[in-house]
Amino acid sequence: MEENGKKQVPLRLSASLWKELVGWAQEDFRSLNGQIEFLLTESVRMRKNAQRKNASLDDAPLDNAPLDNAPLDNAPLDNAPLDNAPLDNAQFDEISADDPPQE
Repeated sequence: MEENGKKQVPLRLSASLWKELVGWAQEDFRSLNGQIEFLLTESVRMRKNAQRKNASLDDAPLDNAPLDNAPLDNAPLDNAPLDNAPLDNAQFDEISADDPPQE
């Protein structure tokens, strides 16, 4: 079960994910198993780096931190619709009434 300190792990993948990984592995000149191991290794490395970065941010001084009750410059207004949210008729009429006439 163990070869060169490596563990065997049974893994079930959807057919579409399997096809994507096989194609990616071929582009990188790796076996499917090698590609999965590479991706998992990179993912763990990135997670560890993010944890280290977050730990160092926790120790950073808060001199420039915004106040909890201060409004954020990019925060949406309470009555403004979100960019991706559909407008209902009342919101559309309200916005249209405020717009200057187009020529």
